[in-house]
Amino acid sequence: MSQEKQAEASSGPVSYGALVAGGLAIGLAQSPSQPARGSLVLDLVGRENLSNANALNALAMNMTQVIGPAVGGAMISAFGAPAALWISTTWYAVSFVALWPLRGVGRTAPGRPEPVLRMLASGFRTVLTSRLTSAVLLVTLAANVLLWPVHQAFMPVFAKEVLGLDAAGLGRLLTCGGLGGLAGSLAIAVLGDFKFKGGLFVLGTAAWGVLWSLFALSRTVPLSFALMACIGLMSASFGVLQTTLLLMTTAPEVQGRALGLQELAIGVMPFASLGLGAAAQRLGVGPTAFLSALLLVVILLTLAARVPQLLRYSGVHAR
Repeated sequence: MSQEKQAEASSGPVSYGALVAGGLAIGLAQSPSQPARGSLVLDLVGRENLSNANALNALAMNMTQVIGPAVGGAMISAFGAPAALWISTTWYAVSFVALWPLRGVGRTAPGRPEPVLRMLASGFRTVLTSRLTSAVLLVTLAANVLLWPVHQAFMPVFAKEVLGLDAAGLGRLLTCGGLGGLAGSLAIAVLGDFKFKGGLFVLGTAAWGVLWSLFALSRTVPLSFALMACIGLMSASFGVLQTTLLLMTTAPEVQGRALGLQELAIGVMPFASLGLGAAAQRLGVGPTAFLSALLLVVILLTLAARVPQLLRYSGVHAR
């Protein structure tokens, strides 16, 4: 059932403009919450447990990708789409109650406030003049321009037109990716405060791109399922370590602004999806995904050569 029909069945007819406004409101709400969430994790667990905590957070998110569709489908079958949406909405209230005790964590003593524009300019200048921090942000930007749009927008087309899968087959394909992500996040959590964070971040993300390029060439269903599981496995090195390294390579007073820049890098994905979609119309989905993934690998290898200290970065000592 489409979003328009869900909204109409639940509360009467809703215009397309209202749905767009709702999506904009959700995006505006998430923009400050994501940087705050990353900073909160560091305040709660400390620097030495940061990669472990981010891995466990990614583990929980991957579990929702595996379990969520099954639970959502069962609720829709049992209660209908509108009721299932309202049940899902109530979990926000549960989350609010669970997070309420953390409202004072990370709060600083009140002082004379710095002008907003000056604070932003000085913070961004500090972040972007660090080679390590800039390199981490560049990896995030490149992945969200070149790879995440493929995962978010192209998978239904891959499933239907390239592999001949129906909706159930697409669900199984995505579940393979979720299971791989679970395994990768668990492996990083077990490693704890390991010493080769920078190397795993760059080379693991490059391996992720190589696997995507192989997936784009695959025309065999079992091979595609196996590649998707491996893609999920290697995605953990990017998903977990992008925030971990960003926080470790920035001073505490500018970490919130660094996470804001990361959110901006992630926010380009919808625009990148438009560009890749236009390319896919001319070249086809497979060639576009292959070239996009290959370009990401080239960028990462170039970055490794230009900023070798990122490959060697362990996070043991503050920069």
